[in-house]
Amino acid sequence: MKKVVIFALLCLPILLFAQIEEKISPENLASLKKQELELKEIFSKMVKAPYDSIKAQEVADSRDPVALRSLVNYNDSIRLVYCQQFIPALVQTLKTPNSFHYPFDSLKNVSILKPADKSFRIFTWTVPLLASSTYRYYGAIQMNSKELKLIGLDDKSANAGEAEDKVLEPSNWFGTLYYSIKQVSHAGKNYYMLFGWDGNNERSDVKVLDVLHFDEEGKALFGAPIIEVVREGEELAVKHRFVMEFQDKAIVNLNYDPSQNKIIYDHLEPKDEKSRGHYFDYIPDGTYEGLQFVDGMWKYEAKVYHEVLQTAPVPKPLFKTNTGKKSKSNKKKKRRNKKKKRKN
Repeated sequence: MKKVVIFALLCLPILLFAQIEEKISPENLASLKKQELELKEIFSKMVKAPYDSIKAQEVADSRDPVALRSLVNYNDSIRLVYCQQFIPALVQTLKTPNSFHYPFDSLKNVSILKPADKSFRIFTWTVPLLASSTYRYYGAIQMNSKELKLIGLDDKSANAGEAEDKVLEPSNWFGTLYYSIKQVSHAGKNYYMLFGWDGNNERSDVKVLDVLHFDEEGKALFGAPIIEVVREGEELAVKHRFVMEFQDKAIVNLNYDPSQNKIIYDHLEPKDEKSRGHYFDYIPDGTYEGLQFVDGMWKYEAKVYHEVLQTAPVPKPLFKTNTGKKSKSNKKKKRRNKKKKRKN
């Protein structure tokens, strides 16, 4: 049985590749592979940013803030230049017939997500800007169609205002790097729940639960009043998207859990009372809140896990110790000593 499972796992990549080959002609497949390598090279340059290490060290040694700022601004501008090269190169690549079925596996820093119905896929990526300690986001939606239908996403999150209460168009996108997608349906309408991360700034990160849907004409829209949100000191409110801000580098979960059939996320608390209300100082407290899709609405659940242990769990040792053997040998020694005393 194990051999059968191992053989199946080894054959899986071959089968998937065979499916791709069936949908994409050999000529187009070769073209896509070549263009993918070019995209990978451009993106690699964009991420690394061509720092002049010698000059950077000289600036650092001089401790000249003006020179350092100039160097950082220069490298940010180079990143954006490479990004502007990457966008038309990606568009040109996607014009290849049946490119929708090509996975672009080597573009590791570009998020590419498909919903369950495979009606589209969404690309997102980010450019870190050192001068402002922020991130700029880019993205596109590729529809599953014979001819290329691509919807560009323009990040306007900096000017979103009360973003949780708005329906946003692709030209006014609340930019994030999407890491997961969950499709749900109600009354014949599909909603695609998008889970995203935003580096925000040097003090805090943000995670976002957004709603992508399409109107009757096929126009993409972000945000829908289907998410119940409860925050400290506030009553339950229905929002178009859910935005969580928390302390920079804190590990915060926000994702769909198929075993629970719920969206589960960390409950956040201020690190101390002085920080209450300042979400850049909020961290997880070890409990979890949830959302369950019922009658077209993501219903709020205050506490997901209710099991509480009376005592802290004690992990089993990874390796066997000699403690038991030592205790037995000690007992034998004591018995021997007692026998000696009796004889004496």
